Amino acid sequence: MKKTSKLLIMVLVLSLLVAMLAIPTACSEKKEAIIILPGIMGSNLIDGNTGEPLWAPIKGYNMHELSVSQIGSILNESSVKALLDIRGEKGALKWLEKMTVKPDGTSNYNIVTQSINKRGEPTYPLSSTYGTLEYYEKMYKYFQKNLGKNYDIVLFEYDWRLDNMSAAMRLENFIKEKGYKKVNIVAHSMGGILASTFIGRSEENRAVVNKFISLGTPYYGSLKAIRVPENPLSLLEMDGIDSLLGTVRKMIDSIGGEGSFDEFYNGFISFARNLPTIYQLMPYAEMTGAYDGREEELSNLGIITVDGDSIKDYDEVIAFLSERGFCESNNYFSKIVGWQNEQFVEVNGERVHASTLVDTTYFVGLGMDTELSINYEGDEMVGVTTSKLGDGTVPSFSASCGLPLDNERVVSFDNTGHGDLAYLDNCLEKIAEVITK
Repeated sequence: MKKTSKLLIMVLVLSLLVAMLAIPTACSEKKEAIIILPGIMGSNLIDGNTGEPLWAPIKGYNMHELSVSQIGSILNESSVKALLDIRGEKGALKWLEKMTVKPDGTSNYNIVTQSINKRGEPTYPLSSTYGTLEYYEKMYKYFQKNLGKNYDIVLFEYDWRLDNMSAAMRLENFIKEKGYKKVNIVAHSMGGILASTFIGRSEENRAVVNKFISLGTPYYGSLKAIRVPENPLSLLEMDGIDSLLGTVRKMIDSIGGEGSFDEFYNGFISFARNLPTIYQLMPYAEMTGAYDGREEELSNLGIITVDGDSIKDYDEVIAFLSERGFCESNNYFSKIVGWQNEQFVEVNGERVHASTLVDTTYFVGLGMDTELSINYEGDEMVGVTTSKLGDGTVPSFSASCGLPLDNERVVSFDNTGHGDLAYLDNCLEKIAEVITK
């Protein structure tokens, strides 16, 4: 009987030891994370019913290495050929039907985003894994290699077509569900607007943010956002894009008949002009006269110039742009100031930007021709005024949230473009340094 009792005790002890050894494995999920937030158009959008990619419907290419010649080869991909048959079941018109948002700014279809599981595998294998055309692959893998021992590395893809508040609420729920006690947010471009919206929502959200690093975020807007409704194809800016579009026109018209390309083109124009996020990136009042006294040739420069007169009154700017008729059914211009105010918090009766309420470092690219004013003659956009004070997309004043470039919270990179901030080795190394210091 004693031998049986001893045997039972040994079995119990061994079982207890096994259970104790299993606990660290079961609870090994780290309680601190590095969360990467892509910019506009940087997240994969996927048909939630079929798992097929919608944005973009190809994989095996990397945006940072993409050339016009490679785009030519992309046209031979089976998924792209299906799009070129614009009236087909998987054609471009059906794609537009799924992608275009409703008049209230919400999704018209069941669209989901990509995610990466603990084994490093994508939830939706037909789509790119690390953002649109693997845009954030290098950043993700750099963090995983150098910081993955101490942090969960998360690429938080979101539906960039919808307003940033909806994405901020989803980010809030995600952090709570994961049980993270602290997060380090690395946000590229519009991802920083999402982050500052999240930060501005509550004290609880601010408390969970350990470090916030923004890469070329247009905190006070981007003049380039005005050009998108004016010319939606500016979303696709690339050397040689005109000749490429000519090739696409011929292919679409040869499949669907004369005028097929124009039918798709008009639908794409409507899709682009009715994205609420485009209007959330419009310049803020803070951009009017932002460079007065800093650069002689930029003094007295307004966001827009009409018939040679620089308009610096923000209400007049909004009124002029709203009369352009880009989004009449959605009336987004009436919401712009409200969207912008989501980035600010009242502290002791003072309106302050939410990003200043946490430990934020603003990464700023410099030395690239960047639009600081849009020029009109009558109702026609005729040109832009540019300066090297920016990364080619976002002016430095906007990316630094109004702080001078020598402020300790600002890290600037000379001759660095908007996309480079999320890709170049020196930028990634500096991000890691900021997080771990």
